[in-house]
Amino acid sequence: MSYISPGFPASGADSAPLVVEPSGKVDVLYQGYQVTNKKTYALGPGYSYFTSSPNHGNTWSTPVKVGASAGTMSTTEWWIDGDIGIDAGGSLYATWDTQGPSNDIGWVSYSTDGGQNWSAPIQAPADVTNAPHIVEVAGGPSGIAYVGWLSDSSPSGYAEYLRTFSTVDGESWLSPPQQVSSQFGTRPCGARGHLRHLDPLADRCASELGQRHAVDRSGLRDLRGPGLGYAPVTLSTVLQSSCRSTRLAPPGLAHARRPSAGPAEPDSGPSWRAGSRARQTGPRR
Repeated sequence: MSYISPGFPASGADSAPLVVEPSGKVDVLYQGYQVTNKKTYALGPGYSYFTSSPNHGNTWSTPVKVGASAGTMSTTEWWIDGDIGIDAGGSLYATWDTQGPSNDIGWVSYSTDGGQNWSAPIQAPADVTNAPHIVEVAGGPSGIAYVGWLSDSSPSGYAEYLRTFSTVDGESWLSPPQQVSSQFGTRPCGARGHLRHLDPLADRCASELGQRHAVDRSGLRDLRGPGLGYAPVTLSTVLQSSCRSTRLAPPGLAHARRPSAGPAEPDSGPSWRAGSRARQTGPRR
């Protein structure tokens, strides 16, 4: 095993989606938080970084910060942030979202030189509401990328959206955001926004449901008792596990990393076939 983030284990890095090019080169976009105290591993806000390996992961290039001008990732975000894709022409695309005091914005950036340089960040979702925008990307034909995201920015709850991005004739969106999912996921207790704003609500609602959960103040751990281990916890996992041992996430959240075989779009996104419901499981133990 080799580490990709300088300073490991006090590097502040967590999620690291990757793509492998036909040549075997491995391209990685990882989320790296600033380590403010190397003794306690206290973290500050984070950024996305790109690195690559031409030799099966034995060595890695110096990380390049992607989209720093867009802002930072909050230490209280609870979702898996960031993705990387590659189109048929070899251009790379990175997606992520940043958090401000009262907003959350999803972004895309691209590189045409193997990740050495990246474009200025381009806003993907049209809204900037205080709700998660879990942004993913898949490369298409040369100069085309499909950018999708899961969000509960709508008052109706969680839904998946997609739009098509092009660099063929400059930067442009070939389609407006299209809602792909025909139904909305539930939002427990009417909650919205980042977990840091919802801690008291989580405690109150968990108590009302008769749950015996000990949720620490960081909102990151679910302490279920001796021998039962630890698992990431969100407001939804506290509320939706009502009197059951299975931990569930809102529809689509448990497997939000990649779109599965489902509704296909024959016309770059303006229209979609009706999809069928896929099997959904809870977070891994």
